[in-house]
Amino acid sequence: MVALDISGNRYFNSATLRERMLIQPKSFQSRRGRFSDALRRRDEESIADVYRQNGFRDVAVTATVEDNYRGKTGNLGVHFKVSEGAQWLVSSWMSPVFCNSTLRACCPRSASSAGQPYSEFNVAADRDAILVFYFTNGFPNASFEWSSTPGPQPHQVELRYIVHEGPRQFVRGVLLEGLDSHAAQRGQSQSKNRRRRSVIAHPHGRDPAPAL
Repeated sequence: MVALDISGNRYFNSATLRERMLIQPKSFQSRRGRFSDALRRRDEESIADVYRQNGFRDVAVTATVEDNYRGKTGNLGVHFKVSEGAQWLVSSWMSPVFCNSTLRACCPRSASSAGQPYSEFNVAADRDAILVFYFTNGFPNASFEWSSTPGPQPHQVELRYIVHEGPRQFVRGVLLEGLDSHAAQRGQSQSKNRRRRSVIAHPHGRDPAPAL
């Protein structure tokens, strides 16, 4: 494969998209390039994914392969065309209600605040971050819900998060069980050695007389 180009991309430049692609034209490092239909399909999906993550819900990516590129037998050229569509944005975001003011101050920042691109990928990232935050702060039964409604303008969404905290749990005490058998044997052996040294030093149960 000797040529690779991308068109129709305005939100991302071609260099940014090519960093995510597996197809490679021939170069000094790759004498023949790298191409297959499986890699082409994978790159189409990779480009579409990065657009969807940034609010382009209707993006379409298609690749066409040109045999005998520029009239040279055996050469391949691959052309990717991106139809971005409209970018969806979060018009308003209702954050979770915290019963504890300390938790409110420490909660991780949302990736889906007002004015940010809207995508279910960002919602999933927020869900994971919020639940991990709750779990590590003593709420093992916390759950997360979200909903979206059309915003005031086209391609806008009003987003709402709901967190069911459940009861907070605290550690009352720590109980250690199952003393390591090797450690116990070492302790017994050291105790016996101390007693043995004591018997040798004091064979009659009293201090030896001082030497004259």
